[in-house]
Amino acid sequence: MWTKRFLPMIFIILILIQGTAIPLYAVPGDNTAEDNQNNLTYPDFLNIQAASVFLTESRRGQVLYMKNPDEKLHISIINKIMTALLVVENGNLNDTVTISKESAESEGSIMFLEPGDKYLVEDLIYSIMLRSYNDAARALAEYAGGSIENFVLLMNNKAMELNLQNTHFTNPSGLYDEQQYTTAKDTAILLRHAIANPAFNRIFATKTKVWNGKDGSELLINQNRIFWELEGVDGGKIGFNKKDKYTAVTTATIDNQRLICILLDSPGDIITEDTKKLLDYGFGSFSLSRLVSKDESIEKIAVDDIEVDLVTFSDIYYTHPVNDDYIKDVTYDINENLTPPISKTHIVGVAKFILQDGTKIDVNLYPSMEIPAPESMYEYVKRKIIEHKDIFYLLLALVLIEVLLILIGIGKLFVKLINLIIYGKKGSNL
Repeated sequence: MWTKRFLPMIFIILILIQGTAIPLYAVPGDNTAEDNQNNLTYPDFLNIQAASVFLTESRRGQVLYMKNPDEKLHISIINKIMTALLVVENGNLNDTVTISKESAESEGSIMFLEPGDKYLVEDLIYSIMLRSYNDAARALAEYAGGSIENFVLLMNNKAMELNLQNTHFTNPSGLYDEQQYTTAKDTAILLRHAIANPAFNRIFATKTKVWNGKDGSELLINQNRIFWELEGVDGGKIGFNKKDKYTAVTTATIDNQRLICILLDSPGDIITEDTKKLLDYGFGSFSLSRLVSKDESIEKIAVDDIEVDLVTFSDIYYTHPVNDDYIKDVTYDINENLTPPISKTHIVGVAKFILQDGTKIDVNLYPSMEIPAPESMYEYVKRKIIEHKDIFYLLLALVLIEVLLILIGIGKLFVKLINLIIYGKKGSNL
């Protein structure tokens, strides 16, 4: 009889469990270009007169224009840029530097610092970036390196770290030495690294700065005139080794695209115009666009019958010629041995883009949702009980009532059996 009363409850439990098929997994809720081999051809109409030229974008180093990019030249301002960068990276801008006798006796362009004078590190960096003062450069080198020899070693080690293959330093100021040289390409690589440092970038972007010397205040004005002649210029330095061989390094930003323009050994009377010509060409001929959007489905994979979108966590940008997507090829390198659980922060593959100029852009791919480990039967039943606890409690109450009724029935049967035994014996005695 009790089995008949249990059948409805068993039937309800089966419906509850089978209402959702038992899955293998719980259903989840909604949850760089300096290596490029540039194949571009460059317009002859620009007619840039500098001996060596390099135009690149700052985000990943895509080359937009070049002329004799690996020609070794003696360029003094790269020494000043490297000196400023190393001091920013390894020193404290608020430290005080005491001018040595050797620094005060520096040759070339100097600001007549005197032995024993004390200046802030930051002020001395401004003086070499805006006015190229050699005595300030030597003082900073002694501060950061302990000696000129040690600092030059730091300069060349940094050049090796940045893979400046055709650059060698022998002094911090850029005074002529036949063993000292660099190239337009190496200068662009160095500058791209330097402007990624916020402190250096702030100084590099400065047009004017008040210098407070012991004889009074003086206004230091950036010698790169293009600051005042072209919209968007946000960094620059100019210098020369000879009066007819000027060098200018300039950055400019328009519509979130920052370009780096390098002209080495240019006639001084046209270097500003040629810089403007190159930057106008760069901004007019190339666009910055999104290659991949954040959370955009780039590819799909199946993990044990669960289809998962692969996305990236940020917008990925690239530079390309106007009206040309510039994408030569894209391939996907996906891990084929994925086993749950898989987190949303786990890299499961890479989208490899190759641009027409040979630039390679690797985009890490992530699952758009968490993929948990398979559920055991115990975990599945436990989850279902939690999800439907009201029905569970009702069924539990019914089961308890049924058990109680069964126990009562058994008790009655037991009593009847006892009575039968007792009264049966009495009857037989009579």
